[in-house]
Amino acid sequence: MKKRLRVAMTISGTILLLASMLFSTVSYAAPGQVRENRPPACDERGCNEMLSDGDWCAEGLEPYDGRCRNPDCPEEPDCVCPPPPECEAGETRSCDTGQAGVCGAGTQTCSPNGSWGDCVRDVNPSGEVCDGLDNDCDGETDEGCECTPGQTQKCGSDEGECVGGTQTCVGGQWGDCAGAVGPSEEVCDGKDNDCDGETDEGGVCVVPTPTPQPHCPDATITVHVTQCDAPSVDASVELHSSGGDRYGPAATNAAGRATFFVIGGSNRQWYAIVNGVTIGPTIKVTDCGGAGAIDPVLPCGAAAPVPTPTSIIEVLGVERLPVTGEAIHTSAAMGYLGLLFIASGGILGWLAKRG
Repeated sequence: MKKRLRVAMTISGTILLLASMLFSTVSYAAPGQVRENRPPACDERGCNEMLSDGDWCAEGLEPYDGRCRNPDCPEEPDCVCPPPPECEAGETRSCDTGQAGVCGAGTQTCSPNGSWGDCVRDVNPSGEVCDGLDNDCDGETDEGCECTPGQTQKCGSDEGECVGGTQTCVGGQWGDCAGAVGPSEEVCDGKDNDCDGETDEGGVCVVPTPTPQPHCPDATITVHVTQCDAPSVDASVELHSSGGDRYGPAATNAAGRATFFVIGGSNRQWYAIVNGVTIGPTIKVTDCGGAGAIDPVLPCGAAAPVPTPTSIIEVLGVERLPVTGEAIHTSAAMGYLGLLFIASGGILGWLAKRG
């Protein structure tokens, strides 16, 4: 019996010793206070739980008025502090909607609870116009436009006599080339008028071959001299042209006519000199190879002028003596007859008769 008692006492002493050692390291809190180095959790109190003697508040809480609370937000019944506000109610800021073109820019507004609202785009999609923007928010800009309004570019050429200009974009289309000087037809002036890099090309400086004029054949002109409505016989007639041609003198025949075969005589103005006096009218043979007539009229009752002696050349009706084989004018036929008289020794008698 005594032995059992000693064993029980030994066990009780051991238990008391261990309890003394354990509780000697713990400081107990007064009611309503936080304990440090508190023992395991049978007396730990959570948010808004009542505290009794020896109780303590869970980590992060503090005792207040017999309960445990969060010191950072003591008014919150669940001891959970709300997040701080992101913004002030009504405040706005720019944002990106994530959409293409003009639809990408947006605005956020701060809600009454201090958080940012949704990003609302500032511009809605519209029909595409040539303004350098993606108006319809399809990811493409100014489709169908040549250019952006107000944009400029050089135009034209500075080659040769040309001068370049400037084009301005209006309504998405390039305007006229303002200030430009364009090419012109090439002329012979030592310049590149047509702005092709070459000067006076294309034969512009070659003297053109004159168009050959039709050759007018010889013409026959008859001078019919009358006086007092009768033929003037043996009158001395010369035929002159406005170009300085001269034929004769030749004597009129019994019909008062002297006929001249003029070389290339068409298309010239002709007039007659009768007995040293210019007597109208004049005539112009207009058709090649044609014939004409001049009908001078001597004053009625006037004595026929006596022609002065002429030289052999004048008698022949040429400006010089012909050479062998050279054709002579028909009007010089009488002169050749005179030359035959000279050769036969009858020249003196013939001249005396002419005088």
